[in-house]
This record gives sequence, structure tokens and C-alpha cells, in this order.
Amino acid sequence: MILDMQSKIDQNNIARLKDRIREIYSVHHQSQVITKMELEALENLIDSYLNSGGNGFVANTVEPEIYCWKIVDDDYYEKEHKHEINKE
Repeated sequence: MILDMQSKIDQNNIARLKDRIREIYSVHHQSQVITKMELEALENLIDSYLNSGGNGFVANTVEPEIYCWKIVDDDYYEKEHKHEINKE
């Protein structure tokens, strides 16, 4: 019973990590621009996801693609996307 509960917790954690990765990826996929801070956070999420047993789209698509994106400072990104930020 304890092992079953732990398995459910692990699967829940993997699902949460994947969802957060998907959120960040979808925000930056079209522009292919990401801030240094967001890239670091995304890398940490991916590492946690893969170390927890996650695989598939994240390992095969997201991880390789993010290293082709333009990396910018947070201030640059906010200035370039000010009109989008103000809509939220």
C-alpha cells in the first residue's frame, strides 16, 4: 500500500513538472526568445522531470530546441514584450 501511494505521488510530481515545462515552452516556442533566468528555471525543471522518470516530448523536442533560442537579459525581454505584459 505504501509503495502504491509513493508511485501515485511520483506520477503526480512528474505530471506537475511536465505541465510547468509545457507552460514555459509554449510561451517562448513561437518567438524562440527566453531570458537567462527563465532558461535556468526551465533547465532545472527538465532535469527534475527526467530524473523522476519523465521522458518523451520533453527529452526529444523541448530540451534540444531551447538551446537554439535567443537568450536575452530580463530587462530586454520586458522592453520588447511590454505590450504583451500590459495585456495581462
